[in-house]
Amino acid sequence: PCMTSLNAKDLEELLEGSHTRIRHTRLPRDSTGDDASPNSKRKRQQGLGKYFQQKYKCLRCGQAIQAGKSSLCRKCAKEPGSEAQVLQVLLQDRKSAELRFQGICEKCLQCDSSLLSQPFLCQNSDCKFLHLRGRVAVDMEDLDRAIARFDLEDPA
Repeated sequence: PCMTSLNAKDLEELLEGSHTRIRHTRLPRDSTGDDASPNSKRKRQQGLGKYFQQKYKCLRCGQAIQAGKSSLCRKCAKEPGSEAQVLQVLLQDRKSAELRFQGICEKCLQCDSSLLSQPFLCQNSDCKFLHLRGRVAVDMEDLDRAIARFDLEDPA
């Protein structure tokens, strides 16, 4: 509809003009010149992720703390037994997440009716258990990262 007001010469210039012969080359993604291949140890940050920094929070009160120092802020670390209490809660949450995941997997196995030795591949995107299984798996990964922040060493 908007092309009807153009005459033939203008229409030809629009579709076949010199501006259509310009070739654009892609700019390099990383200005440092490093080749960050998928196998390299350094992860390339893409999109909005390169403008944000990951900050750690106290696992008890949520206050921002320095990365790698501790899992609790100074105030919470001063309280006796607070680190053990937070770790105990995290381990209980992890155990309950494992039980939820096991129950969801049992439901999936009933529906899939495959052998136990084979992985089950649900392909029904309307299945609520498929989405629950993914959500609980992500929750377990988050809990594993939180537990890993504690400096757990075997007393030998």
